[in-house]
Amino acid sequence: MKKIIILIVIGLFPIIKTTSQNISQSSWNDYTGSHYKTQPWGGWVRDYSRKTGSYILDSGLVYGQIDTNLINTLFNDLMMLPTKYDVMLQTNGLGSARDTGKVNLYLRRIEADSGRIWKELCRQEALKLAGLPHGKDRIFWQVGNEISSPAYSQQLHLWDGSPVPGGGNGIWYDQFVIPIYVEYYLAPSVEGINAASMQLFGSPDSINICLGSLTNAGGQGASIWLDSLMNYTIKGTYAPTLVGKKVYELVDIITIHYMMGTASTDSWKSKIDAYRNRWFGIGKIKGIWSTEEVGINAAEKGKGAIVGAITTSRYLEWAILNNYTPYQCRTNYYASETGPVNTTVSNLNQEIYNFLDSSSISLVSSNAIIYDNPQVESHAFLSSDSTRGVIYTFLKGSTMLTGSVSKIKITGYKMGNIRSATSHYFSSAGHQVFTPTITASLDTFIVDMISPVKLDSTNYMLVTLIRTVPFVTTSIVGERRSPYSFELEQNYPNPFNPSTTINFSLPKTGYATLKVFDILGREVSTLVDGEMTAGKHSILFNAMNLPSSIYFYQLIAGDFRETKKMILVK
Repeated sequence: MKKIIILIVIGLFPIIKTTSQNISQSSWNDYTGSHYKTQPWGGWVRDYSRKTGSYILDSGLVYGQIDTNLINTLFNDLMMLPTKYDVMLQTNGLGSARDTGKVNLYLRRIEADSGRIWKELCRQEALKLAGLPHGKDRIFWQVGNEISSPAYSQQLHLWDGSPVPGGGNGIWYDQFVIPIYVEYYLAPSVEGINAASMQLFGSPDSINICLGSLTNAGGQGASIWLDSLMNYTIKGTYAPTLVGKKVYELVDIITIHYMMGTASTDSWKSKIDAYRNRWFGIGKIKGIWSTEEVGINAAEKGKGAIVGAITTSRYLEWAILNNYTPYQCRTNYYASETGPVNTTVSNLNQEIYNFLDSSSISLVSSNAIIYDNPQVESHAFLSSDSTRGVIYTFLKGSTMLTGSVSKIKITGYKMGNIRSATSHYFSSAGHQVFTPTITASLDTFIVDMISPVKLDSTNYMLVTLIRTVPFVTTSIVGERRSPYSFELEQNYPNPFNPSTTINFSLPKTGYATLKVFDILGREVSTLVDGEMTAGKHSILFNAMNLPSSIYFYQLIAGDFRETKKMILVK
């Protein structure tokens, strides 16, 4: 059944229910991006130009030549791009367009000269582009694309001359793909880029490399396949300087497709946390970026804005709860402008951008939001000045209503005077605007969701924009208190291998330490040592270099001191 999706945007003045975390390092829109072009509402763009990688080598020139004119054109394009945008470039090559002919051409070229011309191309491009203003930090090289897809499996079996599984169509997560992808494409690409990094920055690892990319990351077998790939030991057939290294030592960002925005339940939480717990902090890996969360099929059916809303809200919540920067988690939208009029991701995100601009946001506790229908997932955020907010709400799984959700209640917040309120109705048929019914008391805020538009099993979304004047008096200020106390939680997972998460809470800002000790009481790691803000904090502990054993972690903050046990099993 089709999901019914509601998005409500409101203005809130928080008293005790917001989390201490917020997106303060960057604005909310730095976490979102588009696929092929820049957008006012996005902070980065994936696959900005096709004048890179194999598109240059396959330009019709005599074999062995590099089209430096195209490199210069790409450089000039990026020079004109405002530095507020981060850029991901697909170096293409293997599987660049699911084109068997291109795959054969690329692999034959690598074999013909042991990857010399390809590595030189990667070096020249990286040398040029990493030298752009802030290029070291804002240019990300995605090596390959959709490497776990059936199309990839089919291409490489055809090139190899071996039987193609899956009835000749290829299969998901084909282990056969891994050594070819690494030895023919990833390793020589990284070797070429590292040469430029050494020349520019004096270090071979200063230019960002993205694994490109795990298709259908929420599918059965995806995480097992990724583990096999990341643990692959490089033989160095065409990259002798990387012999003996693991793949996880080469890449900074794992890119994934289709998981958070297309999950029908909250299963996305355990899946994305599993990827995080397994790989954050291993080798060079510092982030997981999601790509192509909308897709052509959904967009053409008028569901682009809906899937985009789910994706954005889940990623922003994940970022805030974990205190992640955009370098650690962000998402972009494939087909952001595809679909019927006023149903696209761009339509929705532009509405939000016009309302919030690029302000930083904090997260509202889900415990403060009450719905008439229990099958609801919600993600609520506040602007930095607390006069505007965003609440993304949609029904889970196959839930279907024949009418509307009548009321949504926010509790635990003092509300100001409502300055303006409008609701935007999105469906596959288009976009309408009406004025909602709002009820506000001292600490409760109710939005009446009954709209003049009939809401049935057809996908729909309501975007309610409300501006408020903060309601502040001396008595209200005097009533404020911290919702937190000193608390050190049990690590999760436990037992663990090799990473685990430790959560702790502080009632006030102050100096704190969080240290790990072995069974003999020797300190093996310092996770926190400095001033920490009041609120809940989440710390990832990576024990990759430690042996299996019992360990203890201890939090000290002011007069508070607590120790808990954890078990590392390898």
